[in-house]
Amino acid sequence: MSDFSLQGQDTSKNLDLCLNAFLHSLKKKGRSPNTIEAYGRDLAKYLSFIDKTGIFDIDSIERATISDHLQNLRMGGLSESTIARNLTSIKRLHRFAILNRYSKRNPSDVVDAPKVERKTLDILGVDQISMLMETPDLSDPLGMRDRAILELLYATGIRVSELTKLKKNSLDLPRGIIHILSQQQRYVPIGGPAKRALRNYFKAGRIHHANSLTDDYVFLNAQGNQLSRMSIWKITKKAGEKAKIDRDVSPHLLRHCFATHLLEGGANLRDVQELLGHTVIATTQIYEQYNASKIKQVH
Repeated sequence: MSDFSLQGQDTSKNLDLCLNAFLHSLKKKGRSPNTIEAYGRDLAKYLSFIDKTGIFDIDSIERATISDHLQNLRMGGLSESTIARNLTSIKRLHRFAILNRYSKRNPSDVVDAPKVERKTLDILGVDQISMLMETPDLSDPLGMRDRAILELLYATGIRVSELTKLKKNSLDLPRGIIHILSQQQRYVPIGGPAKRALRNYFKAGRIHHANSLTDDYVFLNAQGNQLSRMSIWKITKKAGEKAKIDRDVSPHLLRHCFATHLLEGGANLRDVQELLGHTVIATTQIYEQYNASKIKQVH
């Protein structure tokens, strides 16, 4: 974990210690390195701004201090969504400071998040999904792998970071279940097309690249190594181009399609939340809002 302290600057020791204790607590909770890095970057900027204002005590920070910092970020050209994320980081730091007695008051409680306009989801139709699945060459071992990847992304809504780490013992093909091991562990059913693609890949594709060092991982590259996030993104993008889909097809787009098509088919929002591994229902509700908007448009 990176050390985001501002050693050598005038920032007070309790602010410095609080930041590093907060980041360490995230690590203990099992947050991903990328998440911890993101919090660290946001909060290092915040502490740097505080240092420049001449504030040396965490309890001297006021609502105006935080608002000024956010305005400074805005003037630096950051988007409202990035500013909102920075404020979330600041709020979490101050709550941590209260709970762990680094501070007696929380000035961030009275700072409102900027309004962020939600982007409209751009979802593929079922016919486009079908065309996408037909693009890999099933006479080629790597084509078998790519078909299994595309089917699994759409069938389970698995995140690309989870897919790269997927191991053979997480798959129960006879029962049609995948055990996704991440911050939000979950069991997700696998449909017939994904099961067939995986069986075909294990039977005739994967054996050409497997080696003893990486044999635990499901998806391997041509050298037998664990696939990277970028490799999977290239696979989905290439499939989208071959299917003549007029936008970039990414693993996250297929996750969006998985959730939206489930809701269109009558699935319960809470069930979709659990399948996606969302910690809060509000994150899942964007798909419900898309579905309602689509129904209204059709009507």
